[in-house]
Amino acid sequence: MIRSEWHGGAPTTALSIRNEVAPQVEVSSPRADSVKFRALARKWKAGRTASSSIPEITQHLAYQEIIGMGKSAVPLILKQLGLEGDEPAHWFRALHVITLEQPVSHANRGNTIKMARAWLEWGRRNGYEW
Repeated sequence: MIRSEWHGGAPTTALSIRNEVAPQVEVSSPRADSVKFRALARKWKAGRTASSSIPEITQHLAYQEIIGMGKSAVPLILKQLGLEGDEPAHWFRALHVITLEQPVSHANRGNTIKMARAWLEWGRRNGYEW
């Protein structure tokens, strides 16, 4: 782009070359998301301590990366919750952060089995397939 400016006595011409690079867009597929999710879930579960502190459990880098996957992680988390049966991992914070929903009643908070059921029911009502 050529730009002319007036600075006191004489016009000046400045040549401005814009070197724009198109942003890199990561193309994802359901299969790639699934592979990434499973790897991160394994890493998260392997790296957890015996702590019962929810903030400590959910601050693990792999857990945060799952949250970073956004809505594509929701059906994968719901599927994992369903597979875990009566011993669900604490996927609830990730689901809440991603969806901004909270289907777990106040009375059922802390009961991971009932929390998992509430999220699975929410998923079915909202058209998620897993």
